[in-house]
Amino acid sequence: MTATAVVTMILILGFVWGGLGLILVTAVRREREKQVAEKPDEAGRQPR
Repeated sequence: MTATAVVTMILILGFVWGGLGLILVTAVRREREKQVAEKPDEAGRQPR
């Protein structure tokens, strides 16, 4: 492979894996927020 092909491949792989990582981090944060919202308050009541 030529140097140009290697650089292009690295850029594309970085974009794809970076996007996947961003999607995963976003999903984990949203799920964590859901779990916090579902916890009962100090009086033991479930939030609405």
